[in-house]
Amino acid sequence: MATVLLSLSRPGHCQWPLFYMERPTATLDSRYEVDEEERRGPFIEQTRKSTTTREKLELRTRGYVYHPALLVYSIGLRPEFKRQHTETTGTDIPKDDAKFLGYFVDMTVLQLKPYTVNLFASKERGDFKTSLAPDVATESSLFRGRLLLKYPILPTTVTLERSESRYENFFSSLEKADTARIESSHKTDASRTAFKTESVRQTRSIGASGFTTERSDTTISNIYTPKRGLTLTSSARLGTNSSELFDFTTTNVSAGLALRHTEKFSARYDLRLDKREGKDFSSDSRSASAGLTHLLYENLTTSLNAFGTQSRLSAGDLDAYGGNLSFFYRRRIPWGYLSVNLGRSGRIEDDRRTGAFTEVRGETLNLTGTTAALLTNTNADVPSIVVTNAAETIIYVENIDYVVSVVGRSVAIARTPFGGIADGQQVLVNYRYQALPPAKTAITTDNFGFDLSLWSSLRLYYQRGRSKQKLLSDTRSFEPFDDTVERVGGELHWKWSTTRVEVEDRDTTRTPTKHRMAQQVLSFQPTRDLSFGFSVDYSELTLKETGDVTQSSGARANLRWRPSPTAWLSVEALAQRSRGRVQDTDRKGLTAVYEWTYFAWQPSLRYLLLDERNGLTGDALKRQTLLFQVRREFR
Repeated sequence: MATVLLSLSRPGHCQWPLFYMERPTATLDSRYEVDEEERRGPFIEQTRKSTTTREKLELRTRGYVYHPALLVYSIGLRPEFKRQHTETTGTDIPKDDAKFLGYFVDMTVLQLKPYTVNLFASKERGDFKTSLAPDVATESSLFRGRLLLKYPILPTTVTLERSESRYENFFSSLEKADTARIESSHKTDASRTAFKTESVRQTRSIGASGFTTERSDTTISNIYTPKRGLTLTSSARLGTNSSELFDFTTTNVSAGLALRHTEKFSARYDLRLDKREGKDFSSDSRSASAGLTHLLYENLTTSLNAFGTQSRLSAGDLDAYGGNLSFFYRRRIPWGYLSVNLGRSGRIEDDRRTGAFTEVRGETLNLTGTTAALLTNTNADVPSIVVTNAAETIIYVENIDYVVSVVGRSVAIARTPFGGIADGQQVLVNYRYQALPPAKTAITTDNFGFDLSLWSSLRLYYQRGRSKQKLLSDTRSFEPFDDTVERVGGELHWKWSTTRVEVEDRDTTRTPTKHRMAQQVLSFQPTRDLSFGFSVDYSELTLKETGDVTQSSGARANLRWRPSPTAWLSVEALAQRSRGRVQDTDRKGLTAVYEWTYFAWQPSLRYLLLDERNGLTGDALKRQTLLFQVRREFR
């Protein structure tokens, strides 16, 4: 969105009595691309060769009507012309001569008044080419209207928005969303109150699957500080979410009191009520907690906390209470820093749930690359698994966006490189697992660790945690757990070299694993115009319960060189391999880009080679692309 200025210079520009426009700027973008691609998988088998010529012109300007206080605007046109010849699986497809008119319009009416209207509309097409990753072609449109009520006592913003995006990657997908939102706030010297209500209807279609979710959310919160060292917080939330796979309503109410008695001693008290009602699951919980924190001699921080929760679930009741005491010590030593942590916690649980399965809602997983992430609980009911985005507005599709693997009693989820889950994205998982018999238990957890940094180049760390469960019931209904997790590692930074090693041993009842990792990175920059690097890594994940081992190894190299003051050459190559029950992928790639400047022209030449295979899903992609591009700006 372009920035509109209130005072615009007039000399040298076209002007009319009631209409003013700056002299437009233009950017010309021409490209010629040769692409060869082979796709194989359960849902697709295709070989494609294409040559594409594109010309794109972007025109931008801004101005005002009558007076900047009445209406200011910025507009742009992005006409695009494409000529493409494609041969697919031995078939000669007729030439595709396509025209696309992209644009954007941004208008603000009465920007100096207490009431302001902003209108925005855009339509654009883009090809996102990231280094050594599958390209994504998108065509999106956005229409948005905002009413800004800028009254000091209660500033409010009302937004109506409609968006539509079409993605062309390994699979084609279409996403549509309609959003209505109201945001308001009230401030005084001692408090701030915020209110927000939002309604979203989102539809996603990918392959032969499609889901529609409708979500509404209303939140009000307040922060009140009557005097220094005293803060009261409160909030309330009501939300609904429905789709073909789930339908539930959530209600949350919370209140908190924070007291700072001295500069080194503080306390906090919290109350919270949560309620969730759905088709096949309901919960109603109440919780209270209190905590004290003390700082001694600027080095030792002591924390003491206590809590209690009471939950009424559709399968039965679950009550818990407990507390923890922790110490954190940090001190500067002659050669660096030393940090030590020590803690102990206790928890009493009275689990009276009697259902055959226990429901889990919103378990968080971070999916990186194609590395599998294990669910927290074992004996999960695989058909009940539903994966969504963090806002629970997008439902992802199994075997397209992610894959599920069962190893012994454990269940793992991994993203596919060609689906709609971004690398490193956080997702939520709903599922159910085989419940344990009702019981009253006591759980104690001990933690210890240290982190030693020396000479700003060496770091050594160690963490150990042990959780032990004890049955307090009269009968021995199941085997209590005794879990120990140890993590030890180190990092060494020396001149142009970085070495990392880590070993994690999870000796747990649910999913015992052992993970080893080693990485070596070399980075060189002999001159200001030349830099290059190389890295290798290896990791190994062993599932102790079954003995299955997943091994991952990779190598990456990069070069960046400026052969002349107006040119740059960038080269990057990688090779990655993973083998195991929950992961089976191969990935190789090479990209090279040469960019230079010739007077006002900016040419570039790009080559891309990508070869990927996912053995779990059967998907494979092999691609070679050569792209020549020329850009020029006119002002």
